[in-house]
Amino acid sequence: MEAETTGECCESLDHIVSNVSDVNTDHKSAPLQTMRPASNPGKFMTNEELLKVIKSTEKGEKSIPHGIKCDVYIVIEASDDDYGAKYFPDDCGVWDWKSATTVNQTFVVTDTLDKLRIVYIKKEQYCVKKMVIGAIIYEPLFPQPSSVLTLHRYYTKLMEDNTFKKKNNNNCWTA
Repeated sequence: MEAETTGECCESLDHIVSNVSDVNTDHKSAPLQTMRPASNPGKFMTNEELLKVIKSTEKGEKSIPHGIKCDVYIVIEASDDDYGAKYFPDDCGVWDWKSATTVNQTFVVTDTLDKLRIVYIKKEQYCVKKMVIGAIIYEPLFPQPSSVLTLHRYYTKLMEDNTFKKKNNNNCWTA
C-alpha cells in the first residue's frame, strides 16, 4: 500500500501496502529502507511509478515509523486484507475519514512493461473502453491477460489543515 501526504508537516507521503513477494519476480530488488524520497515532491506517485516501486522492492516494513515524514514513500508488507489503522500512525494529526474517498481500478501491464492500461470486466471478460460514434463500447482484449493488477486507493485530508493530503494504495495481483 502506498500513501502520500501534501502540506507543511508532511508534504508528500506514500504508504504502499503490498505482498511484495507476489509481484517481485525477475526484477532486481532494492534494499529495504524505512523511508524513501519521493520522486516528485509534493505530488502523488503515478500508477506507473507505483508499479516500479512494488516490483523493485524485496521486502516491506511491518508498519509506518513514527515522526515527521516529508516527501517520502514507505512500502508496507501485508498479506490479504490485514492492514489498517495499525500501520498508519497519526503523527501529523487526525485524518478526516468522513470526507475520504476510495477508488478501485483494474489494470493490465502493457507490452512495454512500464505502462498500465485500465481494463473493465464485462461479460466475464477483460475489456478496454472505447468511444465509437459518440457511444461507449467495451471491447474484449484478445488474448485475455494472464494476470491483472487491481489498485485500491484511499484519499484523505488532515482534519486540522486540509492542504495536507494522504493517499494509501493497496495492490492485488490476480493470475
